[in-house]
Amino acid sequence: MGGHAELIAKIVRYMNATGCFVWPNRTGAYRRHGSWIEYGYPGAGDVLGMSRSGRFITVEVKDGKDTQKEDQFDFMLLTRLHKGVYIICRSFEEFMEKYEKEDL
Repeated sequence: MGGHAELIAKIVRYMNATGCFVWPNRTGAYRRHGSWIEYGYPGAGDVLGMSRSGRFITVEVKDGKDTQKEDQFDFMLLTRLHKGVYIICRSFEEFMEKYEKEDL
């Protein structure tokens, strides 16, 4: 498991241990019998779920110089429009700093 996957797993473990209900989210596409099968919601974060208070929460984890894609930005706006929590981070420390500022 690489750094990105390890960070996602650590965030999921921490959030679930502190009363949230979250899971790792996968999006993408694969080829089956000559056709492309898409799965997941485009732009959705790497972690999805509910906070302790029942608010929708998503975490987008970035590696290295990776930046937020247009569909991820749109998902962030949609999440915040509906009073959900959207966190983008590059490390567990950055996640914790942002997570602790939220009223969950």
